[in-house]
Formats: sequence, structure tokens, C-alpha cells
Amino acid sequence: MEEKKDSICIKLAETDEELCGRGYVHCTAWQEAYRGIVCDRYLDTMTVEATTARARNFPENTLVAKDGEKVVGFAVYG
Repeated sequence: MEEKKDSICIKLAETDEELCGRGYVHCTAWQEAYRGIVCDRYLDTMTVEATTARARNFPENTLVAKDGEKVVGFAVYG
């Protein structure tokens, strides 16, 4: 059987590294996806540090999608 190397794992965020990954994905995804839709001034003021702080302040109910050790997506539910 061939080993699958490109698989995405979806799991609860449990580590600070995963929450930092969530912050990075949140910031960069908004800046890339919403440019021209959301006010550029707002997007330009977004920082990875601020979105990471938010992730750390509200870690509950956070799922992360990981490709290997890298966080590539997230979802927050309530």
C-alpha cells in the first residue's frame, strides 16, 4: 500500500503553535481574499500579531486544518 503524504488533518486546536497558525491564516486569508471588497485601510491595519492574540484569547471551539505540521485553515464554532 502506498503511503499518502498529502493529507489534511482536521482537529481541535490544542497547542500554542496551532493557535499561532490560526492567527496567520486569519490575517493573510482576509488580506488576500477580501482586497477590493472590504476597505483596504481596514485590511492594511490587520496584523498576524492581533489575529494571533484573538486566537489565544478565544481558543475554545476552534478546529484547525493541518497539512503535516502547518496550519492551512481553521473554523470556529459555537
